[in-house]
Amino acid sequence: MKAGAKLPKTLVMLPPTAAKTVMGTEALGTQDCEELSHQFMGLVADAFAQNGWQIDKQTFSEQSVANEGKLRNLVAFLRERHAQMTREMLSRPKDVTKGKFSLGTDVAELGVGGRADALVLVHIDAVKPPKVMFGPVSADSVGTTVPTLRRRGLWVFPRISLVDAATGEVLCFIDLTDQHQDSLSKALKNVPH
Repeated sequence: MKAGAKLPKTLVMLPPTAAKTVMGTEALGTQDCEELSHQFMGLVADAFAQNGWQIDKQTFSEQSVANEGKLRNLVAFLRERHAQMTREMLSRPKDVTKGKFSLGTDVAELGVGGRADALVLVHIDAVKPPKVMFGPVSADSVGTTVPTLRRRGLWVFPRISLVDAATGEVLCFIDLTDQHQDSLSKALKNVPH
């Protein structure tokens, strides 16, 4: 995208995934994760729309694919694959810009090639911070990175990918740890389109 070879204008969003970690142990609280997913779906879609993209968040919503078994399974598979891939992209950000990450050609089976240039996938890592009984909380006591986004006592790390709708190639990866929708809008201003 930086080189201008692929500049998506129309996007289709898949429902976000969310994972909750409590003191290093993954504990998927279904209700909390669904709540985060729904909350961020609207927030991300609005931010893209405000920055000039056409975005469809309904085509692959859970309600839209509920009665279509094959499509529902494909959407679930791609969402989970993206959630796993975010960990790799975080550890190797330069490989994202080199085009080394892809969800594969399975994305073409979604059939959005004629209507959209790219898919938007979002994964949210929510961390319940440890309780500190005495003294101030420092970066050392909670890890080297202290996120700033807090929702109901959770630190929230949204990760957003733009994925080519035909090839599955990751075109752009945004690691967002800021507090407001404005921050996402500002980050999107730097994304060529």
